Parts: sequence; structure tokens; C-alpha cells
Amino acid sequence: MLDSRFSTKIINEICQRKKIILKGYANGWILELIHKSKTKYIFGYKFPIDESTKQMLCDDKSALSEKLINSKIECVPHYFLMLPTDVIHLSSNDKNLMKITKMLKKQRVIVIKPNNGTGGEHVYKISNNDELITRAKIIFTHYSSLAYSPYYSISHEYRVVIINQKSVLVYEKIRATSEWRHNLGLGAKSVDITNIALRSKLNKLALKAANAIGIKFCSVDIVQAKNQLMILEINSGLMFEKYSQNNKRKLIIAKIYTQIIDYMFSKNNLVN
Repeated sequence: MLDSRFSTKIINEICQRKKIILKGYANGWILELIHKSKTKYIFGYKFPIDESTKQMLCDDKSALSEKLINSKIECVPHYFLMLPTDVIHLSSNDKNLMKITKMLKKQRVIVIKPNNGTGGEHVYKISNNDELITRAKIIFTHYSSLAYSPYYSISHEYRVVIINQKSVLVYEKIRATSEWRHNLGLGAKSVDITNIALRSKLNKLALKAANAIGIKFCSVDIVQAKNQLMILEINSGLMFEKYSQNNKRKLIIAKIYTQIIDYMFSKNNLVN
């Protein structure tokens, strides 16, 4: 059974045009594509292009940050904290939180979030120890680990979509007036970047980060703070539901998905 997501609809149209058999499992969250003697699976928004371990590295915010820092690539540093054994009695004196409280004391404001989260869910700006404990408990109710980072006053946040190691889409995410986060799912608006010089800078940094991981298909989130561009995260899943709000953009996304599906079944795709 296929679901009603925009991405599924577009993929279905592409498959019909290219005579690819399409089936859906798990209420359409998993798609099976069969063409000639090849079978490929799309899991949510993850495509069978890159090695799963590279996708997992991108999904792990603290590990990705460590890799980028080691590769001398400008990024927002994220640090890892595993689920404590006693979450109920978690306090600011807990040895597991000492590094976070030390950063909070120094920075005055920090950010905590699920280490493997998406969409801005359970991402909190923290300014005191009471907030830290309350919000950390909420995260640990749903996740086994969290990531923490310094808070930056972000003036701009951009997304660069990379297909087969080439930039195919660049846009800015302008946050809602009532929000400090720049997630489209939280009301941010997407504006395509037409400034050639800015696009060039963003593409260069995004491709540098993607190449450091060795990932071919991804979207790279870049923030600007104090006139410096930094990688915020790399998304191994390609989701365009909130971006594709008009017919022109739907055609752009259809072209991108066509490129992806063509590559999935090409001889150049070494991932089985």
C-alpha cells in the first residue's frame, strides 16, 4: 500500500513513466522498486545510494561534528551524552552532566537536542540548570542520548541539496517570528538563493563537508553567525514535503527524484 506523502506521489509518477514496479510496505513508509532484474528499497526518505554506515554517521550529530572538526571543516560543535542510569533523579550535580553545566556556566546559553533527532523536535535553548534538568529528562524519555552545543545567534540558515556529489538546490530557511529555530516544519519559510556569489560559497562548504564523509546524496544545513558560515548538520534523508509548495518547485523536486531513481538503477551505483 502506498501512502499519501508528496514524495511517494512523485516517485509513483516516475515509476509509472519508467515502467518500474512500485510496492509499499509498513503503510507506505518503505517503498520497493523493481526494474528488470534489480530490486531497490526506499526507507522513509533514505535512498539506497550511500553506504548505511555513512548515513548513520550523518544522523549522529556528535559523531558528525567530531569528524568535521577532525577534517578542519567549520561547523557547530556537538558533544555526546548517553542516557544516564537514573534519569528520574537527574540533577545538575550529576557527574554525567558536569561537562554540560560547565559549558552552560561559560557560555550562559547552550542548546540540547536528541543526538539522532530530526525536524527540530525536542531542540531546546537552555539558560540555567533547572531548564537543563527539565529538558534533558524530556529528551531522555524519548531518546537514548542527547547532543549539546554552544548557542549561536544565527542570522541566516541555508540548505544545500547534493545529488551525486553536485549541488542541485540551495535555499534559505527564514524562521517564523515566534521561533528561534529555522525548521520548515516549525513554520520557517524557504527562499531560493539566486545570489551567485553566496550560492558559490554555500556550495563549496557543503560539498567539502559531504566529501569529507564520502556521501553522495544528502542535504547540508549551513548557518551564519557573526559573519561566519558553519555546518550545522548533514541530513542523509532527502525530504521536500515543506519545500514543494508550488508547481514550479514540484517540477524541481520531480527532476531531483528522477535523477535519484535513475542513479539507483545505474551501473555506477555500487550499493546493493
